[in-house]
Amino acid sequence: MREEIDYWLAQAKADLKSAIDLLKTDNYHASAFFSQQTTEKSLKALLTSKKKEEALEPTISHSSHVN
Repeated sequence: MREEIDYWLAQAKADLKSAIDLLKTDNYHASAFFSQQTTEKSLKALLTSKKKEEALEPTISHSSHVN
């Protein structure tokens, strides 16, 4: 389970860097998107650490949904 937590935190950190870089170039829409992704992935890490796997189901399906 620790590997999964580390994975989500690494992804969140990468998304946060993207959000900051995009904000510096006045790309607000994309920065907001990556900020949202940072929050979602951080929450997934937290929920995983609390062993609330059933709470992850809706967010995992939401994240993987492609229009």
